[in-house]
Amino acid sequence: MGFPVRIVEQLQPILKAFRKTRGLTQLELAGEIGVTQQAL
Repeated sequence: MGFPVRIVEQLQPILKAFRKTRGLTQLELAGEIGVTQQAL
């Protein structure tokens, strides 16, 4: 990415777009980045 994430609210749309472009479920993405599904 070309810019730093400065506040937590910026993460949701970034992670959602990343997940959808890769065709992943929330559970699959959570496993890849090492967090729980609820954290997403």
